[in-house]
Formats: sequence, structure tokens, C-alpha cells
Amino acid sequence: MTAPSHAKSSLAARSRLTAAALATATLSIGCGAPPSGGAVAERSLVVVASEYAFTAPDTVDPGPAVISLRNDGRVDHELIVMKLRPGATLADLAGMRKEDGSVRPFLDGGSAVLFAPPGEHGDGRLAIDLEPGARYALWCNFTDEEGAPEHSALGMIGELVVRASRTGGAPKSGDRPRPIEIAASDYAFTVPDTLPPGLVDFHLRNVGTVRHELTVDKLVEGADPALFFAELRREADVDSFYDSDGAILTAYADGGSAAAIRVELEPGRVYVLTCAFRDHETAPSHLALGMFKALHVRRPDR
Repeated sequence: MTAPSHAKSSLAARSRLTAAALATATLSIGCGAPPSGGAVAERSLVVVASEYAFTAPDTVDPGPAVISLRNDGRVDHELIVMKLRPGATLADLAGMRKEDGSVRPFLDGGSAVLFAPPGEHGDGRLAIDLEPGARYALWCNFTDEEGAPEHSALGMIGELVVRASRTGGAPKSGDRPRPIEIAASDYAFTVPDTLPPGLVDFHLRNVGTVRHELTVDKLVEGADPALFFAELRREADVDSFYDSDGAILTAYADGGSAAAIRVELEPGRVYVLTCAFRDHETAPSHLALGMFKALHVRRPDR
């Protein structure tokens, strides 16, 4: 499994990297329902990637946060965030991954993934309510070339511990994002075809019988989403279609994503949703079964 040539490379390739690497895991990041009201007061948490380590605070205050990934290295990196079950350790995860076993018993819920190309601050954002006393694993599964070790095996793992209570002053309230729930079934996304511009948090709810993922990407201006999906389904090179680094959420059957993908929806732009999971090794991808959708951003008066 090699890392893509840059973070805006093939969505299917990116999804397969993460899905294959943690195929039997259930990953999660917080509590599952979209916020129901009140002002949003949240912190910005930048995780820095390099060769081969993450730099982030050892401990953080509980409460709402927006996580982003900055790559100070010379190769592509990803950030997978996983909530650990009580008593589980990073050593448990590393040992099970080394044996190609399931890490699912050590984790709690669905996953979230960010990407960043070398020398850049990735444009993906994850909105998350950090739970008091919780511990989150940070992970990178990319490899630099075929046959090379995964970055996690080179030491690119970390842990974020949430304090039991807040120690600093409360963060200032910012713009309130609009929560949008995307329902994933077997095999389709349910969400309006058009959305108004503005700041949104995309939440994933799995109403199907198998695990699903949600990847959100912005297309370059003027790109035809129908052509993009056709090229993606035949596994063609679609790098030229992307205008974002993207982000991924995963959820198992009857579950939801605790984190949300935060996006500033731009008027006139098209965003694409896809799921590239497979139900088993020889099964067609969910993408091939029709699990993709285009979202058009238009002002309400149009």
C-alpha cells in the first residue's frame, strides 16, 4: 500500500489505503449526534506530521474542537483518529496490526481521516466533541513506496489524552456550523441534491447492514460530476478533478460518526460523496454499486 503521489490523488486509492489497513476496526471520535443548539465554543487543534512522527499536545481540555493536519515532512501523510476503549493501549494496537489481526476490540465507534501533502496544511477539517477522560490514538498507514513499511511501523503513532475537566479559559464562540446528517444505506447516500452555501458539519449515520464510509471532496470549477464518477468507477486517474485534500468518516451498521467533516460550502461549487469499501475481498466496491452522490451548492434564491 503506497501513499498517493499527492493528497488530491485518487479518492478510491485514498479510501482503499485506509479501509484496507484497518478493515476490521471500528474507529470513533466522539459522541454521535449532531449538536442540537447553543453557541459553538471550540478550540483549533493542529496536528503536525513529519518523518515519522506526529506532534500534538499530550493532553487537551474536553469539549468541542476542530482538528486539522499540517505536513511539515517531505512525503504524503494521513491522520487517522481512533478513540481507545478503557484499558486499551497504543501497544495493543501496534501489536495487533503487526500480526495483521483485528484492532476492533481495542476501539470504540467509526473513524475519521485527514490528508496533507508535503509542506502543506491540509484543507480537511474534523469537528469533534472531545470526551472528558477519553484517549484517542493518532495513526498514519501510508508507505513511501511499494513494499516499504507503513509509517506507523516507523513510529508514526501518537496518543491524545483528554483531561477530566477544563483547565484553561473557555474558547470564544465562533460561527455556528449547520449540521447535516448523511444517511448511508446499502448502497446509497441520502442527502439533498442541493445545499445553500455556508459553514456545515457533515455527520455520517449508517442505516445499512454493512460498514460504510463517507468521503467528501470538492471538484475543480467546471468539472462534470457525472464524468468524474464514470472515470472513478473505472479506476482511471482522476487527480485533475480534485480541488481539496478531502476527509473520510467511517461507520459500522446501525452506528454513526462521532466526528463530523467541516466544510465551508462555496456557492456554485460541486462536492462529491463516495464510499469505496467492499463487503469482502472479492466483492465489488460500494462505489461500483452506485454509492456516490454530487452536492450542488446554490443560493436559496436560485
